[in-house]
Amino acid sequence: MKRRFTALAAAGVLVWSLAACGDDSTSTATTAAATADSAAPAEADASAPDTSVMGPVPERIVSLSPTATEMLFAIGADDQVVAVDEMSNYPAEALAKA
Repeated sequence: MKRRFTALAAAGVLVWSLAACGDDSTSTATTAAATADSAAPAEADASAPDTSVMGPVPERIVSLSPTATEMLFAIGADDQVVAVDEMSNYPAEALAKA
C-alpha cells in the first residue's frame, strides 16, 4: 500500500511540474513585440561590442570570490576588474588588484 501511495504521489508531482511548463501564448506575443521594438539600427558601429545577447559590457568589475576572479581573468576581462577579494591570488595579476 505504501509503494502504491508513493508512486501516485510521485506521478502527481510530475504532472504538476509539467503543467507549470505549459505554453502561454500571451507572454510569447508580448516578448516578440518587445524584441521587435528593441531591434538595433542597421548602421550600428562596427567597433562597438555586440550587446544584443548579453547587454551592455560592464566598465568596472569587483570580484568577490577567487573562483570569479580566475574566471574573469580567463575570459580576458582583467582590464575591467578593478578590485578583488583578499583570497584571490591566481593569476598573479590578481594580486595587484587586491
